Amino acid sequence: MLAFLVLMLLDRAADGACPPDTNLQTVELPEVVVRHADLLQINCTALFHKQLGRHCVFTEEHTSLLVARNLTRVDWDTQAHCSLKLNESLQYKNLTITVYKTPDSMSISLLNHSGPMVEGTEYHLQCDILNVAPVQNLIVKCSDDDGAQYRCEAELDLGPEGPQPPPTVSSKYQIYVVQPQNQPTPFPTTPGSKDIVQPTAKPKGHNDLLELNPPIVVVEYGDPVSVNCSTSSTDHEGMGWEATQGGTDFQLNATIVTWIVDNLEDWTIKPMCYITTSTNQVTKMLPVILYKTPDNMSISLLDHSGPMVEGTEYHLQCDILNVAPVQNLIVKWYKGNESLLNVTYSNSTKTPVDVFPTLIVTPSSDDDGAQYRCEAELDLGPEGPQPPPTVSSEPLIITVHYKPDIKCPLQYIGVEKNFTLDKYCVVMGNPPPDTEWNWEGKHVNASKPLNRKESGRYTISAFNHQGSTNATVEIIVEYAPEWTCPSKIEIKENESLLECKANGQPEPEVRWYKDQTSLDPPRTWTRQNRGEYTLVSSNKHGEASHTVHIDVLYAPEIHLTTPGIVRAGSDVSLGCSAQGNPLPEVKWNYTVADNVNLTNDGHQRTVRITRATSTNAGIYICTATNRVGRDTRETTVTISTIDYSTILMVASLIVFLVILILLVYYCRRRKRRGDYHFHPINSNIQMAPLPPDSK
Repeated sequence: MLAFLVLMLLDRAADGACPPDTNLQTVELPEVVVRHADLLQINCTALFHKQLGRHCVFTEEHTSLLVARNLTRVDWDTQAHCSLKLNESLQYKNLTITVYKTPDSMSISLLNHSGPMVEGTEYHLQCDILNVAPVQNLIVKCSDDDGAQYRCEAELDLGPEGPQPPPTVSSKYQIYVVQPQNQPTPFPTTPGSKDIVQPTAKPKGHNDLLELNPPIVVVEYGDPVSVNCSTSSTDHEGMGWEATQGGTDFQLNATIVTWIVDNLEDWTIKPMCYITTSTNQVTKMLPVILYKTPDNMSISLLDHSGPMVEGTEYHLQCDILNVAPVQNLIVKWYKGNESLLNVTYSNSTKTPVDVFPTLIVTPSSDDDGAQYRCEAELDLGPEGPQPPPTVSSEPLIITVHYKPDIKCPLQYIGVEKNFTLDKYCVVMGNPPPDTEWNWEGKHVNASKPLNRKESGRYTISAFNHQGSTNATVEIIVEYAPEWTCPSKIEIKENESLLECKANGQPEPEVRWYKDQTSLDPPRTWTRQNRGEYTLVSSNKHGEASHTVHIDVLYAPEIHLTTPGIVRAGSDVSLGCSAQGNPLPEVKWNYTVADNVNLTNDGHQRTVRITRATSTNAGIYICTATNRVGRDTRETTVTISTIDYSTILMVASLIVFLVILILLVYYCRRRKRRGDYHFHPINSNIQMAPLPPDSK
C-alpha cells in the first residue's frame, strides 16, 4: 500500500501586502496510516507568494524546494518530518505515522476443557490473535451461529485516515457439541480431530498422573515428531492425545499413547495428553517449539552505493527472511572474525517473520577491503539442537576511500647507484594517490638512482580526490672509499698534510704504511718523515689503497768555516756549505782582489786567498737560497803582521812554570799537616773504652 502525503501551503491575500512567509509550524498535517513493511513515499512541497502590483500571487519559482522525500519500507520505528529552509532558517514539522499489521493467524479454543460441553455448565472460550498492531486500535468481536458454531473477529479501526472498510481477520468456526447432563457420550471416530468427543466430563484433577517423554519438543518446521504420554495409574478408563496434527483416539485402559506427526507444520499447535479416571479427568500440555531457519540472508548498504568515505557514518542492513521463532533469534554482526554486535528480539511471535537488523559503521582506512557479514543463530535452549542452528550471509566486501597516508622513517640510508626514491616510502590511499618528490625546490625523478652528491632533505607529496599529505625525509647516499690524493706531495717542514684525503660514506677508516709497517701519520712533518707511503681506507662498502711519495721541504742552513786571524802572507780558505730541500744556491759576497778565487767543492762553495795582504781584510758574507727560504752568515778576515808563533811559545813556557810552582806548593803543605795510617798488631786485643773524662 502506498500512502501519499502532499503538503501545500496555499496562502491567499487580498489587495495589499503579501502575507508573512510560510511557517511550517502553523500547518496541520494529516496522519499517515500504512501497513507494516509496505512502501511509503512522502512528498512535502511548499508554495510561496510574491507581490505583483497591488496583488499577491503564487509563484512557481520555489517549487524546486522539495525539502523532504523518503522512499523506504516502513518499520515500527519509522519517523519522518517535513523541513523547510527559509531565510537561512531551517524549520521542521513532524509527521504522525501509524503503522499497522493484521494478525498472522487467529484461532478459537475452549480453555481448560476438551470434548463436548455439558448443558448448564460455564465454559471459557479463548481467541488467539497472533502478531497484531497497534493493539489500541484493535476491536475483537465474537459471534455464534445457531449456538453451536463460534468464531472471533479482529478488526483494526484506524480512523478516517486508515483503510475503509477497516482491515478485518476472522478465525474459523469452531463447532462445539453440547450434551445433556448424565447422557453417555460415544467415542470419536476421526483420529487427529481437534473436536474430540470424550466420555462424560468430570472435574479436572492434577496432571501428575501423566508423564511426557520428552517433556518439551523442539522441532524444525516440516520435520517428524514423536512424544510418548504415559501414566502410572491403574484406575483409569483410558487416555489419548488432542492436537490439530497427530491427535489420537480415546484408548481404553491404555497406559501409554504416542503423539506422532510426520511433518509438523502447525505454528500454533498445542498438543495435550489427557487421561480419564473413575473420578476425574487430567490433561497435560506438551510445550512445542517449532523453529525454522531463514529462507534467505543477505547484507546490503542502506541509502548508499559505491565506495565508502573514511570517517563517514553508514548503515548496513541484514535481510533475514522467514525465520521463527524470532524471540529465540540472535543476529550476530562480524567484521572478518571480529564480533561487533549481537541483536535479540523480545516479541513472542511463533510464526515466521522477516527481520532487518542494522549496524552503524564509521569506516577508517584500515577497513578498506574488510568483509562484513551477519549470522542468524536460533538459540533454542538445552532441549534444542546443539550447536544451535546457524545461517550466515555472504560477506559484504567494502571499499573505503581515504586520503593519502605516507609511511617512511625520518632518515634513510641508501647505496649509491642502487637506491631510488620510489622504493623508499610506502604511500597508501584510496583511490591510489599520485606522488611527487622535491629536493632543494626542484622536482626530481623518483625512479632515477641517486649519487653521492644528492644526499639531503627530500619532500614527498601524495594526493587523491580525498585530500593530500606530505612528509620530509633525510636521505643519505653511501658509497665506497675513494682517495683524492696525488702520487707525489711536497710539504714544508712543520706543516700538516692537507692534500691527501679519503672520501666515503660512512666516513672511512684510514691506515698508513711505510716499508710495510703500520704507523700513525705525523701531525707535523719533518725532514726525517720524507719517503714513500701506502694509504689504505675502508668502510662497509669497500676498500681503497693509494701510494704517495712525500717530500718534506725546508729552508737552507749554512755551515761556515772561519779562518780567525790571518797572518800576512799566508794562504786562507773560507768554506760555506748549506743544507736544504730543495738544494739551496750558495753565494759569497766579498771584496774582489787578484789573489782571491772562488771554487766549488761538491755542495761547498770556497773563497781562497793566496798570500793574504791587508787588502784582503774585511767582512765576507755567505748566502744560501732555495724556494722555501734563505740563510745568511758572515765572517771577518783579519790580517796580522805579528809573529804569533813566538808569542805562542812564550805563553806556553809561562803556563808551564805556573803549573810547576803550584805542584811544589801543594806537596809541602801536605807534608806539614801529616798523613798517618794505623795497622793493628794483634787482632785479638780488644780495645777498652776511655773513661768519660779522658781527652
